[in-house]
Amino acid sequence: GLPLSRLTTIHNGVPCSAIRYTRPIGSVVAFVTVGRLADVKNHSMMLRAFAITARAQPGVVLRIVGDGPERPALEALARELGIGAYVEFLGFRNDVAALLAQTDVFLMSSRYEGVSIAILEAMCAGLPVVATRVGGVPETVQHGVTGLLVADDDVEAMARAMQELIVSEPERRRLGEGGQALQRREFSIETAADRYYQIYLGQI
Repeated sequence: GLPLSRLTTIHNGVPCSAIRYTRPIGSVVAFVTVGRLADVKNHSMMLRAFAITARAQPGVVLRIVGDGPERPALEALARELGIGAYVEFLGFRNDVAALLAQTDVFLMSSRYEGVSIAILEAMCAGLPVVATRVGGVPETVQHGVTGLLVADDDVEAMARAMQELIVSEPERRRLGEGGQALQRREFSIETAADRYYQIYLGQI
């Protein structure tokens, strides 16, 4: 029953690590995802898209960071798809910032997601993002600006987006820089704190 004029959304901000790393020219293109291995995250879609991608563009790797009830089934699916040698299940890690800094593209295949902290951390690291167009994801992954969006559960579309970024390092860099700029402007700790402060002052 409140008027819209009285509602204000302040997004969570994330701190950015000081870790920076430039991948060597000619290195294997590495994809990464970070999150709980649960059905809502739909990692099976990601694995199927990666299998298509690995057949079309050999020499890629997918690093899956996190753990959860779906892990045994996902490991079995990777073997079934013939990509077990190219998928690394890393489990829980305390060095996610360092892992992101050594990766080329961040993936998110969720069936539902809010404003993902994992995506924001990837943007901090300058990674382009390929993600499903669900929930709050389009607020951070702006298609063609900070990454590429695909329809929920569209394996072929995700594979095409992955391949598009494999073949174009300049495009990866452009989208990654776009994500960094958006994160610093709209989703930083400083921005969130400043907007809370403005509310306390009655300025917004």
